[in-house]
Amino acid sequence: RVRGWIKSFRDQKDIKFFHLTDGQDSRCLQLVFLAENFKNTSKNYDSIFKDISFNTSIEASGILVQSNHK
Repeated sequence: RVRGWIKSFRDQKDIKFFHLTDGQDSRCLQLVFLAENFKNTSKNYDSIFKDISFNTSIEASGILVQSNHK
């Protein structure tokens, strides 16, 4: 579980990327949301994220995976 503020975000067709910061330093954690993981929710995938923008405070939980990218 992580908490922080959205520093930047990118929206593609069925995937959303958010860069989350806790304000301690300039490093960010990238959050990746896949539409397929929200199929069993009562809300539409896009409506879940419609109010999220720069500096929105969020809490998210999921699986932590180390990226193989730089």
